[in-house]
Amino acid sequence: MEVSVIIPTLNEEKNIKNLLNSLKKQTYKGKYEIIVADGNSEDKTREIAKKYTNKVLIEKIRNAAAERQAGAKSAEGKILLFVDADSIADENWIQEIVNCFEHKDVVSAGGKIGPLEEDTLIQVGSKFWSLAVYASLLVRLPLVVGSNLAIKKEVFDKIGGFETNKISGEDTTLIRSASKYGKYKYNPKAKVYVSIRRIKRMGRINYLFFHIKNHFNTYLFNKPSINYEPIR
Repeated sequence: MEVSVIIPTLNEEKNIKNLLNSLKKQTYKGKYEIIVADGNSEDKTREIAKKYTNKVLIEKIRNAAAERQAGAKSAEGKILLFVDADSIADENWIQEIVNCFEHKDVVSAGGKIGPLEEDTLIQVGSKFWSLAVYASLLVRLPLVVGSNLAIKKEVFDKIGGFETNKISGEDTTLIRSASKYGKYKYNPKAKVYVSIRRIKRMGRINYLFFHIKNHFNTYLFNKPSINYEPIR
């Protein structure tokens, strides 16, 4: 197995089908598996997922870090790809992420995040986000997003994977630890479109400043926010 796509879920019956359909339509020609790591949902998330993959796990700890960790433990792929349940992957997503690892010194990678729903301001903001990512790479503080993230399985295992006690910032911590073994590469062609439901709930300005502050607190001091509850 070359690639394992890992999806953390919790009561995502309204969204999971769209993501899984997009993963089944990938242009990537290599072998890949889909793993759904579920936080013991009360709805039909697992029932729907089982129509697309035979790897549907239950994780008792209800947070994305623990669910991603559970999925990674059962993964057979050499490259682990993480994407969220309320997303849709571009048809070239897997291939473009895999392309990043053609460089031998690359051990982790990420791609572009765009809004799933129509929102002009957020669409413009996503373009500036790509510029911010490039700037963050120059100062060796890469902006990463767990909904579009990849890492070599051997490196993931060496660093112990995600810190499952973290409610937020587990993606940043993972890549910070992985940097001991090689580089992080950003590929804007590896696109994932994510629901803006959290932005709507938090508000655009609050969402922006929360993540900027949380990124630096996590990367520099390993102190991510403990207030980041699931939004459904």
